[in-house]
Amino acid sequence: MVFSGLVLPSRGATENAFLRVTLDALVPGGILLLVASRPHWCTRLLQIKWRNRSWTEQDVGLMLRRAQLHLLETVRFSHGPPSRPSTGYVIMRHVAPAMT
Repeated sequence: MVFSGLVLPSRGATENAFLRVTLDALVPGGILLLVASRPHWCTRLLQIKWRNRSWTEQDVGLMLRRAQLHLLETVRFSHGPPSRPSTGYVIMRHVAPAMT
């Protein structure tokens, strides 16, 4: 299991590079717990100060499909600071079909 926040793109890497590195760390059937900033005024303040990025659920879904990762669950935090600017994702690396 890998836990990550989608923060690398704000430091100069691209989303695709982040997902490639993450994909390499996951074995087939492996689980990734990802927390990504979503559009919100709080996130905008972080973007101004530290150039953080934010992603809609649709943006994350598209990135995951391109990386051939399977979204198992979207987690909306119910309380505390993460409830406003962040969304959680439970992701699985696809298992290649067995060769027969």
